[in-house]
Amino acid sequence: MLLAYWRGLPKLIRFVIQHFSIGVLLGWASALMVIWYDMGGIGSLLARHDSAALTALFFAKGGLYFGTIATCVAIMNLGKDGSGGGGRGRRQLPDTLFDSFCDPKRVRPLKVRHAPHPERVRHCSGDD
Repeated sequence: MLLAYWRGLPKLIRFVIQHFSIGVLLGWASALMVIWYDMGGIGSLLARHDSAALTALFFAKGGLYFGTIATCVAIMNLGKDGSGGGGRGRRQLPDTLFDSFCDPKRVRPLKVRHAPHPERVRHCSGDD
């Protein structure tokens, strides 16, 4: 029944849930390693206060952070085919858009009015 419900969900929702849950598991694993190896004294701090709420908050924040990052990375990599370019379904900008901005034939020369520097005018005028 649960499998039928899972398959009945839209593909995008399954994609987000799957990658978020993988990230949450990685976040919990990293939080456990931080506590186990007492990085930055966090493990001893949590043991000293003997608070399950602080430990749960630490795991929740780690899971939320890593889950969000894993989901964002998965979404950003949608449509990539591994060759460095966009894959099937990835919309590419037409080259004509960039050609209109970068075509050297269409670039007009910049008109600059050259005014003499005030010190040079005084120096070159011969009033010394």
